[in-house]
Amino acid sequence: MSGARQGSDVKTVTVRGVSRDAPKKKVAKNSSDPKQVEDFEQHSLNEEQILTLDYDKLMKLPEFRRFIWRELARAKIYNTTFTGNSATYVNEGRRQIGLELLAELEHHCPGAYAKLMQENFSKEEM
Repeated sequence: MSGARQGSDVKTVTVRGVSRDAPKKKVAKNSSDPKQVEDFEQHSLNEEQILTLDYDKLMKLPEFRRFIWRELARAKIYNTTFTGNSATYVNEGRRQIGLELLAELEHHCPGAYAKLMQENFSKEEM
């Protein structure tokens, strides 16, 4: 198996173009054996765990942190969306996407937004 460490319970997997170390998936050889099924379920990565691994790895990249900061700024999550015309709907949609991104980021990487603010406000003060 390429990317796997010999004799290890960890292997390198690539999901949506991002490689990371993940526990090897165990296979239940006998699906009628409740113990094997329970072991299999405990060792399988669920989507939530994969997203957390993705965010952990990506937030280590300064390029990704700059990208997220720019997207949150474009979403204008702290600005009013009201314009008095139909542009309000566009603004509110953009803001909602930013709020969802921020919520997902904080869910998977608690404290990440604080780190983004610290990095970007210290640059603006210079």
